[in-house]
Amino acid sequence: MDFQVAIKEKHLVYWEVDGFVRILEPHMHAQIRGGENVLIAFQIEGGPLGQNAQEWKVVRTTEHVTVGSKTQFANARAVPPHLLELVRVIYASTT
Repeated sequence: MDFQVAIKEKHLVYWEVDGFVRILEPHMHAQIRGGENVLIAFQIEGGPLGQNAQEWKVVRTTEHVTVGSKTQFANARAVPPHLLELVRVIYASTT
């Protein structure tokens, strides 16, 4: 499964960084200013020291993101305006 399918079908994805796994709801696959491709996602679980911070993340698509979860999230969230301002091209979006 790729990012666009995960977004369209609302499948959770897993992002591993610094030995910690974060569970994300992917909401947009886009190109931002500077030409970098990113995944804009809402973290629902995970992180260091059990913080389980729930917040928006902008993840480079070159980072270790695993797409393939069969678990789906129910509702799309509105991507905050300050993140939308970074976007040049949208490849896929929940909205």
